[in-house]
Amino acid sequence: MKSEELSQKSHEQVAEELIVKGDKFFSKKEYEQAVDSYTKAIELDHTDFYGYYNRCVAYYALNFFDKAFSDINAALSINPDDDYSYFVRGDIYYKTQCYEESLADFNKAISLNPNNPKYYNQRGDIYLYIQKRYDEALLDFNTAIEICQSNDDFYYNRGNVYLYTKRYDEAIIEFDKAIAINSENDFYYNNRGEAYSKLGNYDQALAGYDKAISLSEKDGLNYAGRGELYLKQYFIDNDEEKLNKAYEDLTKAVEFENEKVEEAYYSLSKYYKAVGNTEKQKEYYDKAIEAGFDESGLAD
Repeated sequence: MKSEELSQKSHEQVAEELIVKGDKFFSKKEYEQAVDSYTKAIELDHTDFYGYYNRCVAYYALNFFDKAFSDINAALSINPDDDYSYFVRGDIYYKTQCYEESLADFNKAISLNPNNPKYYNQRGDIYLYIQKRYDEALLDFNTAIEICQSNDDFYYNRGNVYLYTKRYDEAIIEFDKAIAINSENDFYYNNRGEAYSKLGNYDQALAGYDKAISLSEKDGLNYAGRGELYLKQYFIDNDEEKLNKAYEDLTKAVEFENEKVEEAYYSLSKYYKAVGNTEKQKEYYDKAIEAGFDESGLAD
């Protein structure tokens, strides 16, 4: 064997060792060190798919999406038939709000491998949360669950289809299934609480919100749900204690991180209307509208 061939083989072996080393760093969440090892591997072997792919995933973990995107494209140039790489690129597109490109990559991943339930779940995510294409979302979550019955996220997403389309009893069944698999996710209890509230089952709704808050005491979304429930109960029975509890929860809902803060602002505007403070009512109504609140979604 020629010395040049031996040298090339040695480079490839060292590159593989560096990738293994990078994987160990990655498993310990030492992502920068992982990137360093993968980079050294790539410098030794520019044709190694896993060098680019693994570095992409490490960059993704660091929220360096531009670098992750560049690496996954390099990986796909080496292996254009790798379905999971399209899935990863689709997820990068999703994170950077390029939803049409994301959808195209999830479609490609499914065409290459129609047996991976995660692909359907992620495509369904776009249909449900971004495009409001509920029928198509439901089909995708159904398919994901047909392939894999042990993933709580699949049931949660299907539950949200039912929640958003006002099929509350069916939503509760799905959230129950998600909770049976994973009882530590506050979102599941929060959304189940919302479904119970929509049905007028306030005791069950309150239990759901209480559990969600116990699991995540700094999530404003959970306080917003419970605060809105207390407010709803106040308008039914005129119980001042419920009104006071509503205020306590809704102030926490805007104080803590809350992905739906506009709804908490709107609930606070209703609170101030109830106590006769028209100035504060307008202030929080304006905040709700500025934050993107859509009154068209109020009707049950």
